[in-house]
Amino acid sequence: MFYVQKYRLIAAILLLATALYGCSSANNTAPAANETATPQASPRTVNDDLGNQVKIPANPQRIVAPYLEDALLALGVTPAAQWSAGNLLLNYLQPQLKDVPKLDFVSLDPEAVLSFSPDLFIIPFAARVQNGAYDQYANVAPTYVFQDATKDWKKTLLTLADLLNKTDQANEALKQYDTKMAEIKSALQDKTAGKRAAIMLISDKSFSLMQENTYSGKVVYGELGMQVPAGAEGNDWKELSLENLPELKADYIFLMQVDGADPLKNTELSTIYNTSVWKNLDAVKSGHVYSVDRDYWINTGLNANLKIADDVQKLLANP
Repeated sequence: MFYVQKYRLIAAILLLATALYGCSSANNTAPAANETATPQASPRTVNDDLGNQVKIPANPQRIVAPYLEDALLALGVTPAAQWSAGNLLLNYLQPQLKDVPKLDFVSLDPEAVLSFSPDLFIIPFAARVQNGAYDQYANVAPTYVFQDATKDWKKTLLTLADLLNKTDQANEALKQYDTKMAEIKSALQDKTAGKRAAIMLISDKSFSLMQENTYSGKVVYGELGMQVPAGAEGNDWKELSLENLPELKADYIFLMQVDGADPLKNTELSTIYNTSVWKNLDAVKSGHVYSVDRDYWINTGLNANLKIADDVQKLLANP
């Protein structure tokens, strides 16, 4: 059984290595960020989410911002290092990050960050700088901390754009994003109008129901307009057991497995799939249960969201 609170659930998922936190590096040679100098830019001091005063270089070139790679790539910036947790990576971004060395976020420490010679270090979660850790990182490089960079991906993108002198790129990326989402929503109208969708993470004993304001819930419900089933209202996860699964009233189920494997091909879950409770679910009876990729469905960002929407369009087009 996995955790339902946001940070603890992330830890359970992104570990099979240990947690969402930490750092080290396998390679000290990294490409610089794809930055074009902005002539009028100059060093400036800004306050981060924790109130730290951060002196931002005029045109930072080597950016280390673990777990913010989605936003950086949307801005046309290649980081000097990429997030990892043991052997885990953000696989959906690897076509763009395959040559970028890894920064292990499981045991983050200033020495590992220093090995990448960053011009700017950006930390996605305030929990990573407790007990005086901020000063240690700030001695390595100017360090900006988000309270929780996953809470509002658009705000995070625009904040990064401001820090990196990329506001024009951010606005253009968001414009294209909104256009694409509107196109997909329109194309799905016949399939989604009035239909309820459930997004679930499954284990051998329980289900976690993703709520509407969490990760892919923001896309499926907020962007694509599918209806929220009872129990999925909120900002976190709701635990479901096999016994109370009949309470789930959904026309579609998007299903993930905690280790990232395909849950519909997992024979160990047959004890669930063979129960009358499972077989009598509306989505199961209509053949509308779909396996989706945990890698980006439990993530948020411009690139992740577009991939989620693309998945929904393809899956519902071929029921």
